[in-house]
Amino acid sequence: MSTNDSTDTHPPPGDSGLHPAAGAIAPATRKLPPSVRLVKPASAAPPPAAPGRESAEHPSTAVRLQIADQIWRYIAHGIVMTDPNGIVQCANPAFVAMLHYTVEQEVINRDIRSFLAVATDLDGVIRRLHERCICAKRVGINTRDAIMLPVQITASPVFMQDGRLRNMIFSMDDATGDLETEKLRRQTEMQSQAAAVDQARLAAIAELGYALNDPLQTLLGLAEEDQRADYNGQINRVIEIVRQFYTAHEIPPPAEPAGAPAPEQPPAPAMLPAGTVPDQPTAALTPCVPDIIMVVDDEPMIRRLFDRMLSDAFPGLRIELAENGAQAVDLFSRAHHAVIVIDIMMPEMRGDEAFTRIAEVCARKQWALPHCIFCTGFMPTEAVTAITSNPHHTLLRKPISRKAIMTVMEKLLNRASVNPGP
Repeated sequence: MSTNDSTDTHPPPGDSGLHPAAGAIAPATRKLPPSVRLVKPASAAPPPAAPGRESAEHPSTAVRLQIADQIWRYIAHGIVMTDPNGIVQCANPAFVAMLHYTVEQEVINRDIRSFLAVATDLDGVIRRLHERCICAKRVGINTRDAIMLPVQITASPVFMQDGRLRNMIFSMDDATGDLETEKLRRQTEMQSQAAAVDQARLAAIAELGYALNDPLQTLLGLAEEDQRADYNGQINRVIEIVRQFYTAHEIPPPAEPAGAPAPEQPPAPAMLPAGTVPDQPTAALTPCVPDIIMVVDDEPMIRRLFDRMLSDAFPGLRIELAENGAQAVDLFSRAHHAVIVIDIMMPEMRGDEAFTRIAEVCARKQWALPHCIFCTGFMPTEAVTAITSNPHHTLLRKPISRKAIMTVMEKLLNRASVNPGP
């Protein structure tokens, strides 16, 4: 495995590329040739201890060698020292274990490039080491049992007194955890991108559904009004295709514009004024005025179609029209309608918010709550779902056929329609 994430730095001129203490210890512990030149900066060099004496600040060479040997044996990093050609001279136990070998002799005198999954991965690093650079790179190495292991390598040079490269020291860390983290990050990023695409698609479908609801409702109403069976069949096929297109994923109502106040949620049915449920009459409540209903929709054509449809089906029925929720609340406070057919998505005041206001009027005036038929092409809000869980109210999904609304109206008005439609 080869990656491009490599870095390199230059040690100061005259430096061996090793920490002074490490340089002093390595020759004694691993019997490096005496020609290796190790330079100690004057500012970092401690004053020599008196012969045969040591102190807490300046331990003797033997103590330091013992400490270095412990570090060499137990450090978690795999460490390998090679000659200038890359032939392994010594390796610590962590490197031996990392490659699943048992003893150091199994890796001695092998070219370090022979352990790599891609033998040329270290060519650039070795070239930079000859230029007195310290390099870092992520590569893949093969273990004894042919398992490719990702590692992060840091390489340092050791120079002879005449300036020629004498040894190369490679420190290796298992990078499996880093790769797993990177893989998880990429998966998360891909999932986020996929979710964003899905959200954009659903938003487009919702916008399309919202744009088609009212035109399809108008076409369906005109076809049923003219009693054209051929038009009716074609429109119903279009409606079915559109419903399959955007109801596979329930579409929530469009979000409120930024900065717009959130509509108040209507109370749950149990919180409404007493007497709102038909089988729980209360003598103290004034009943709704019979045979007077209201149609609320922001589309003028749909209001007119519903007006004509209901007038023809229920002679003598008084029908009032409102183009938004605010008008509906105002008309209701003066007329106390028995049934309200109301669109949910409207400007100025939504249908569910208008219902809340109407419930407040009823509570204040001790009126019985009217039947409400909510109409929408979207997934109903939790508030509307809670309201229509009470059998006193109904939810119809747009486009609404003549037969569907007549069936509900006959039940709520307790009277048969003259022409229920096909």
